[in-house]
Amino acid sequence: MNGQRSAAGVRRFLVGKAGPFPRVVFREEVFMQMDRFAQENPTGESGGFLVGRKRNLKSLEEYEVLVEQFVPLASSRSAASRFALSHEDYQAVQHSLQSSGSELRIVGWMHSHPGFGVFLSAFDRQQHHRLFSRPWHIAYVIDAVHGDRALYHCVDHHWRKLPGYYILRPDYGEEPASLRGPSRWWARMVAALLLLLILGGAGVQGYRWYASRFTDAEAGLPEVAHQIEKEPVVQEPVVIVTPSDTPAQVASPPAGPRLHTVRPGESLWSIAEKYYGDATLYRVISEANNISDPARITVGITLVIPEKPSP
Repeated sequence: MNGQRSAAGVRRFLVGKAGPFPRVVFREEVFMQMDRFAQENPTGESGGFLVGRKRNLKSLEEYEVLVEQFVPLASSRSAASRFALSHEDYQAVQHSLQSSGSELRIVGWMHSHPGFGVFLSAFDRQQHHRLFSRPWHIAYVIDAVHGDRALYHCVDHHWRKLPGYYILRPDYGEEPASLRGPSRWWARMVAALLLLLILGGAGVQGYRWYASRFTDAEAGLPEVAHQIEKEPVVQEPVVIVTPSDTPAQVASPPAGPRLHTVRPGESLWSIAEKYYGDATLYRVISEANNISDPARITVGITLVIPEKPSP
């Protein structure tokens, strides 16, 4: 690309496992918006509508759902014990889409389960049947306290949890950092040196144990599934039903490798926002710590936070 950062298309990253259709694809900024929304409403269930497109693939039986916008509902509902949608809510979003001239449509809904796991209750399923009757309508659930997410769809009253989904982000033509050998080597060396300093008097044996851990990890490191798609990025009118508060900007900490212990409710996106002021740099932390599934991190583990990359 001769150093130019003109977008050549988009790149999709698989989270979880590839499974049968429908294939669900989230735009990265929408995925992060829903993550932040769930974290900002920790006292009760909250949610909103998923807006996007249903795209047929090889046949009418094979299609994918592209989620391009998230429309949160009023923040006054955040203290509710359960998240309820009405026909009036649905019609309000439909009217906004039609009046704006958008070709997008409602493709499903999202709601949070703060602290009590990801699943669909009997009430959730009844609500889905009442408002989201198409087989390509999806239901997305987030537990921001435990960092868990799940995606469901229903055909002929048969519910299925999808084994994985894709995250779509712009591709500017540079080689992914996860494919650069020196980058991985540098991250491992920094992590090894940091742990050696922390252990202090643990001795040579402790160092050998930690170094062998990196050697073994290199042999079994899974590759992240990805593919390049040469497709235009379509700018659609943004549907606004109820505005949500803009999260406060967090000042970036001093540059340089640091250690961070994951706390309840945190995700790679929120950690990247804290240290870099840019949630999209979560992949830098993911690559430095050999995290194959960015959507799942364990509370209590210690992450190496590399220096913020140059623009």
